[in-house]
Amino acid sequence: MDNPFVSATLSLMILLLIAALVKPVAERSRVPFPVLLVVVGMGLGLTSTHWEVPWSALTESSVFIELIMVILLPTLVFETAASLDTDRLLDNYKAILYLAVPGLLISAGIITLVVGLLTGLDWGFALLLGIILSATDPAAVIAEFRRLGTPRDLNLLVEGESLFNDATTIVLTKIVVVALGAGIAWQQMVFDGAVQFLVAMIGGIVNGWIFGRLAYWLLVRLRSDPFVGITLTLLLAYGSYLSAEYLFHTSGIISTAVAGLVLAKERPLPIPHRVEQYLGSLWSFLSYVATILIFLMVGLITKPELLLDGLDVAAVVILGMLLSRGVMIYGLLPAAGHLRRHPRKVRMAYRHILNWGGLRGAVTLALAMGLSGMIGDGHLLSVALVAVLFTIIVQGLSIGRLAHSLKLDIPEAPERISQAESWLSAKKSAKRQLADLADTPFAHTGAPAAYEKSLDEEMTGLQIQLSHWRSEEEGPVGEWQRFLLRGLSLEVTYIYKLFDQGLLPPKNYIQLRRSLTDQIEALRHDYPRPEFELLKGIPAFWRRIVASLPIASPREKFAAQDYLSAWARRLSSGHAMKTLESLMELDQTSTAVRQDVLKIYLGWHEEAKKKIATIEELFPGVADGQQRYMVQQLSLTAQIQNIEQQTKSGLLNEGEAEQMIHQLLAGQKHPEK
Repeated sequence: MDNPFVSATLSLMILLLIAALVKPVAERSRVPFPVLLVVVGMGLGLTSTHWEVPWSALTESSVFIELIMVILLPTLVFETAASLDTDRLLDNYKAILYLAVPGLLISAGIITLVVGLLTGLDWGFALLLGIILSATDPAAVIAEFRRLGTPRDLNLLVEGESLFNDATTIVLTKIVVVALGAGIAWQQMVFDGAVQFLVAMIGGIVNGWIFGRLAYWLLVRLRSDPFVGITLTLLLAYGSYLSAEYLFHTSGIISTAVAGLVLAKERPLPIPHRVEQYLGSLWSFLSYVATILIFLMVGLITKPELLLDGLDVAAVVILGMLLSRGVMIYGLLPAAGHLRRHPRKVRMAYRHILNWGGLRGAVTLALAMGLSGMIGDGHLLSVALVAVLFTIIVQGLSIGRLAHSLKLDIPEAPERISQAESWLSAKKSAKRQLADLADTPFAHTGAPAAYEKSLDEEMTGLQIQLSHWRSEEEGPVGEWQRFLLRGLSLEVTYIYKLFDQGLLPPKNYIQLRRSLTDQIEALRHDYPRPEFELLKGIPAFWRRIVASLPIASPREKFAAQDYLSAWARRLSSGHAMKTLESLMELDQTSTAVRQDVLKIYLGWHEEAKKKIATIEELFPGVADGQQRYMVQQLSLTAQIQNIEQQTKSGLLNEGEAEQMIHQLLAGQKHPEK
């Protein structure tokens, strides 16, 4: 096609359609989706020799680089950063920074030495190859970790490493290219490079923080319109990147990452819940589109002649990559300390997965494509392409088998029992729905009765399996753990309901949920359970200092936050206790387990009651104000839900509904933040 814009648009539409067809295949075959996309992309690339297809509109060097670096990569970085748990990120900052900065430098150094010593290639060429091959792509390993149910801190370690080492790789590549082009001595290159690196990183951090705070300020003030929120986050992601990269000449990726983290720190945002849901859905979709385009385009640029050209040093390069990754995971990671201050280091089985899961991807190829034009012969792109394909196809396809051989895909007895109980609950719910059809014309066909019989058979099988697991595999400790996990899960659901009804402000909700999930993570992965605190977001020593001040306002602010958290915990723990008692009666739980679990919950319940009584005694005005706030929020949420229901049924048009909701929100009174 003569029109490059039309060709590029058509190519993107075709690739999106192909990805939609490939995803079900990946799910059925259990082949990692990114790996299958690359293989399909390679097949599509070969078709260009037989049919006239518009792939060249995307795979031409300058288009590929700009599309990856300016559009797709900022999308992925912003979505990842904005969805991270920033408290966990801060808890694990040491391990993440070890891998993302010194770890990447060590990795680049090892690859450079191996390539330079064993191939005789130019040391500048080897250095560039070492740097660009040190950027990891976490897509496949994260998908595997989520399937295995690994600890959240381990997932965050992989995402955090990739988030920051992409920026490190891009900055280092630019510095080395300039230094090599200027013919600077190695000693001077190291000194100048360190200065430029710090300037780029610090500048990116400052730029991203300013953009993030400005976007947050605007979001709060234009809070009721989801389209304004979407527009602001798009401007934040790309504005922070473009301004840092092209206006201030600092790190655009770091700027975008920091901008996303600024918003993540404030989650849930002080905007209507439906608006935040719109934002989450939009960025999840954009991230999905960016991922599939990146991996399909990697396949498209893979030509047989390029692969053959890079095979001469491929084995040496791959050896250097595997060796450098092993040094990082088995040598550097233990030195970084423990994840989230747990007394146990990362399990060796998880380290094996981390080591083999160090896949390379789009950043490596985009940099290699850009550098090949500067170096001239394209050999760097060929070598990088072979190395990237090895990690994506060989390592990506075998990571599931490695997990199986390490027995990471076999749930413990309490988890198997919990899953079977969930299935049983779902079957019972379906049976209750079928009972509603008993007096309808459907009953005459016999279909409800047939399905009910099928459900009864499945439920009987589940009950037999549960009985076996409980008697033969679980034991008292597993039974205790299962019921405590069930209670904590019930609380998470309950506090979300309070938050969704407007009875719990975002800050209180996120901190309570974090305390509950910390308990769940500790139980699931055999960590010591942390102390449960009603409001963990503020360090205890700061709270004691503020409590001793003669100024009333800060003390009342903390008291107001504690009061709402205490009420939420009292309600959620009470709900969990009642539900657990019923479940224990049905399961004929041992007396010792029943008493121990309920004793723990009774302690949490009484702690919340004491906190409420103390605040009501010391700060009666605060207690009264917060109670009024909760009643106002309950009324507000009920009215909004009713208006939305009337809109769905056609009694109100969308314009009238938006105006009514806007009036309600405009008159809302907020508690102290």
